Amino acid sequence: MDKLNELIIIGGGPSIAKGIQQGLWDKLKGKFTFGINYSYKYFPSTAQVYVDKQFYIDEYDNLAKLPLVIGKTHHIPRGRLPNTITLPDSVIYTRDLERGVYCGTLAGLWALSVGIHVLDVGTIYLLGFDFGQLGNPVNDKAHTHFYQGELTHNGIGKVKWYDNVS
Repeated sequence: MDKLNELIIIGGGPSIAKGIQQGLWDKLKGKFTFGINYSYKYFPSTAQVYVDKQFYIDEYDNLAKLPLVIGKTHHIPRGRLPNTITLPDSVIYTRDLERGVYCGTLAGLWALSVGIHVLDVGTIYLLGFDFGQLGNPVNDKAHTHFYQGELTHNGIGKVKWYDNVS
């Protein structure tokens, strides 16, 4: 196998919706991809990435059907699935992941940190990394995910992680 030099990380942001309407999923087939959280319900990525313990618990049976899941180390009552690699998190970024994977609270940054380590040299494309659309609410919540209205989870409508008060 040739060394990989491209990675596409599929986030959940609403900006990806236009690409989906234009055949994005077909264009990504056969590419090296990391899907974040619920994206697996829409596109089969090379690896599914998560940081939230409750996501893993809630989606356990569905995640068992995927080829590879990479996530933050947690105690999982039912045990870790055999297709799952868990890694410790860190609040300090190191390219070699020696201290753990940055950042254990945001799955997109986690996926990017793992992707940089795995790819080493190459190009990483970030899809759906747009932090939501405050001016375009869905069901009285900020529009934060392309599948909003179809799926419900704790991250829907939350933009507080991206507030930066100086």
